[in-house]
Amino acid sequence: MIGFILFGQSQENEAFSTITQSMYTVFILFTVSNYPDVSMSYFKNNRLSMLYFWTYLLIGIFLLSNLLLAQIFINYKTLIEGRLKRYELEVDKFFMELFDAITGNDKIKLQIAERQQQEDKERSSGEDDDEKSEGSGGPAGENKASSREESQNNQ
Repeated sequence: MIGFILFGQSQENEAFSTITQSMYTVFILFTVSNYPDVSMSYFKNNRLSMLYFWTYLLIGIFLLSNLLLAQIFINYKTLIEGRLKRYELEVDKFFMELFDAITGNDKIKLQIAERQQQEDKERSSGEDDDEKSEGSGGPAGENKASSREESQNNQ
């Protein structure tokens, strides 16, 4: 934008004639691919114009490009860490299943899962009973104790 303001009225060179052309020129300066082609035409007309180009190069190359590269690295690192975690979980799952298949622990795993489901059901029904028993006083507590004894006997 500064280049458009400084050099936009120049009739000789069209590098900063419009805003879109200015943005394209600044991108070329940032990549340093055709830097002399752009800057030398302005340098011939006014030697102070090199101050603008040198300042832009210093800021662009040493600050902006490093910030851009750092952001790309951070995003890449985050992506790779996520993939690594998923891979480690898949490997752990594979070896657990392999171990269970070799040792025959599938039945034990199913029993543990069934037991956890029963406990979850008891907790959820126990919470409902607690809400009802708060108003009535005592019989719900006796029912809760008897249901626990029954579930322990079933196991």
